[in-house]
Amino acid sequence: MWYFLAVNREIKCWLEYICKHEKICELGTVDYSFHCGYSSQKNNEMISIPGLKQSCPVELPKNMTSFPFDYGIYLSALQSNMTTSRDLPRKILHCFWWGLRNLSSFGSNLQTSFYAAEIIFSVMIAIIGLALFLVYLNSRVQQGLEKMAEQRRLRQKMKKIYRGLIKRIRNMSPHHMDSLKKVPILGRIRETGLKAISEHLKPNMYTRDEYIIRKGEPLRKMLFIWQGTALSYTATKGATTSVCKCLEKNDFYGEELVIWALKSASFSELPICTTTLVSQSKVEAFSITANHLKSVVAEFWWHFRWELPPSRLEYFAASSTQAAWCRHHAKKLRDQLVGTNN
Repeated sequence: MWYFLAVNREIKCWLEYICKHEKICELGTVDYSFHCGYSSQKNNEMISIPGLKQSCPVELPKNMTSFPFDYGIYLSALQSNMTTSRDLPRKILHCFWWGLRNLSSFGSNLQTSFYAAEIIFSVMIAIIGLALFLVYLNSRVQQGLEKMAEQRRLRQKMKKIYRGLIKRIRNMSPHHMDSLKKVPILGRIRETGLKAISEHLKPNMYTRDEYIIRKGEPLRKMLFIWQGTALSYTATKGATTSVCKCLEKNDFYGEELVIWALKSASFSELPICTTTLVSQSKVEAFSITANHLKSVVAEFWWHFRWELPPSRLEYFAASSTQAAWCRHHAKKLRDQLVGTNN
């Protein structure tokens, strides 16, 4: 359209020249044709081609500050000699680039003349460019909304799975309790202590061939396998074989953490993993962190009294006595304040 209207705009200038200088003004009723020669003939009238070019230049003459005829947005098409070229692919490519450039800028750089068709064409470019941008923007927004909806569905699915696992912990079956009792140190404590540990258990899920705990890392949690199979192994330096142990349902890993909580409970003395634990299939497990295990031992130290070293037993006994005394003193003080107010 830009190419077609550019040619029409140049012909419009030629026709104005013919009317003004050649005195042939039947523009409304006569169709004029032009041929490539020194002169053009219509109805036995000779039209001066040099005069035509001088009155309708596409390059600014040296003795003028403005073009005699306002070509508007079509000037660059005429200056590029696109209208005289016979190379069709280059014409199409040039027009495509002009259209793409102006659609992307919504026609903001187009300097139009007062020619009505040119103004309408420029308005169309601006509207089409804006419409294409809105279509692109809508598609991006739609993609963003779909992504947010997918993330929301994923979060809801994960919450549902998590609630199911939490419900499974709260409704702990005898098999779950048996897995705690399998730990030698935990097997000798009362059920109240085991329930306290079970309340701190958190669900963990691991995919196949995923490293759960690596050798040489601090042991930060104790695991109880509920579903799936995991492999615990120790690779001896320079050896061709490894010491392996298969962990299945109701098996546990990280008994050293219980010993740590009983003897030290200082995080600077966390035990270091001597084996690597990797999942062989999808694994569902429950874990208790070192921090939670430490708090359970501190709260239910009486259940662990047979396992506690004398120094730790004295520490817990003194701490409990001091805490009980503080509670008694605070209660007595509150009672005195209430009696005074009454």
